[in-house]
Amino acid sequence: LDRVKGLGIRNLLLLRGITPPPADGDFQNAADLVRFVRARYGAHFCLAVAGHPLGYDDDTTTYDAAVQNLKAKAEAGADLVITSMCFSAPAFLKFCADCHANGIRCPILPGIM
Repeated sequence: LDRVKGLGIRNLLLLRGITPPPADGDFQNAADLVRFVRARYGAHFCLAVAGHPLGYDDDTTTYDAAVQNLKAKAEAGADLVITSMCFSAPAFLKFCADCHANGIRCPILPGIM
């Protein structure tokens, strides 16, 4: 990240992925990664994180858990959310409303390919 900062890059999309977290890794989830960057670099970077309006693709996490995971990322310091692809406007709008109802106040952008 020091090198990225030195290159003048200001915007980061922080993704941890859906694979099982490493047993000895520092980042058990994306919220941990957001907290790390905020603690080390303050507001230098604009941090985007992923949101999942249709839940996760792995079918192991409920929709409500996906919203709570996003809330953890927002509370850790994310500046904005980019969703996974969602071709249903009603589903996207419901997701935005549910996020807002759960205290997520950062902008939510629909993911496009």
